[in-house]
Amino acid sequence: MAFVNCLGSGTASGSRELASRCPTRGAEDAAQPWELSRREILVAGFGFSSLLLPKPAQADRTGKFSTKLTAARRYLPRIAAFRDSLKDLKPAVDSANWAAILEFTEKDGPADSVKNPLELFASSFFSEGNKASSNTELKPVINAILESCKQMRKAAQKKNEESLKVAFNTCVENLNIYIGEVRSTKALGNDLDLLEF
Repeated sequence: MAFVNCLGSGTASGSRELASRCPTRGAEDAAQPWELSRREILVAGFGFSSLLLPKPAQADRTGKFSTKLTAARRYLPRIAAFRDSLKDLKPAVDSANWAAILEFTEKDGPADSVKNPLELFASSFFSEGNKASSNTELKPVINAILESCKQMRKAAQKKNEESLKVAFNTCVENLNIYIGEVRSTKALGNDLDLLEF
C-alpha cells in the first residue's frame, strides 16, 4: 500500500506528491541516527581491535631486581666457564703448548665466546638503580680481557713464550677486576670466585 501511495499518479502533480511522501536517504539517517553504514562498522571494528593487540616489548632499563636476576642466571655461568678454561690453560702457558693456546683462542673457542657474556652481563646488571660501577667503567676491563686473548694467539703463532705469559697474566688480572666488581655488589654474583693459582 505504501508502495502504491509513493508512486502516486503518473502526472506532474503525482511526481511532486512522490517527492513529498517518500523520504530520502538523508531524511532516514536523520530520523534514525543509531544505524551505521557498513564502512563505519568496519572502521569502528578495526579501531577497537587495535586496543586488544599486545604492545611491543621494551627493554627494562629501570634496574629491577628481576632483570639483574635474569642477567646473572644467563651470563654468569658462561663467565665462570671462561674463568675455569683460563685456569686449565695455565699449564699449557707454562709449558709453551702452542696447540692448546691456539685452540683456546680460535674462533668459537673459550676466548672468542666470552665477549658477549661479559658485555651483556655488564649492561644488564650494572644499570640504573645499582650503585656498583657502571658499564662504562667496566668497558676498559672487558676490552683488556679480549685484547689479551688476541695477544695470546699472536704469541702462540710466533712461538713467543714471554709475550704469551704477559698476555695471559693481563687476561687473568682483568678478569679478576671484573669478577671483583660483580662480587662487590653484595647481590647475585657473590658465588663467582676469583681466578687464583
